[in-house]
Amino acid sequence: MPRQTNTAPDLHKVLAGDKRAWDAFVEEFAGLILSTVQRVFSMHSATNKRQDVPDVVQNVFLKLVKNDYALLKTYDPKRARLSTWLVVITRSAAIDHLRSPMGREIPSPLAGEETLVHHDPEPDDAFLLLDELSGRQETVMRLLYQEDLDVSEVAGILRINPQTVRSIRHQALKKLRSGPSAGALQ
Repeated sequence: MPRQTNTAPDLHKVLAGDKRAWDAFVEEFAGLILSTVQRVFSMHSATNKRQDVPDVVQNVFLKLVKNDYALLKTYDPKRARLSTWLVVITRSAAIDHLRSPMGREIPSPLAGEETLVHHDPEPDDAFLLLDELSGRQETVMRLLYQEDLDVSEVAGILRINPQTVRSIRHQALKKLRSGPSAGALQ
């Protein structure tokens, strides 16, 4: 049987509950999801969690079908290719797994970047600050730090120049440093 292509009609069949379409979807994207989880784990030195890779892959597929495909229904082909969108979802699931109480193996979302405050805020606290940003700044910061994408990947998803992503990130960091919450975190 030939591989299915990444087309909207197949996705419509998946969302309608067509088992053959779902099987083709899984066959088409299982390798991408698996390799994305493996890459995230290797990037964050999660050697002791390698046995968890199949669980994370399965969790991604469960997230996609949960509540009558609620997450999969949020996919917008005008914003990104389905494969790109799945990589973002998968990276998020893998990072969430690594941050789980079983052991923190990756730094907080702002670690390694220019320091916002004198100490690193907890990840949840750091993302509460994003409310102070414009919609575009918040999107860029979430993709860079919460979804763990690099500048070129964010540029591709948003269909903007990588330098624009860097500029938006710089403006957002500057705004966060000078905003009203910055003093409260010091």
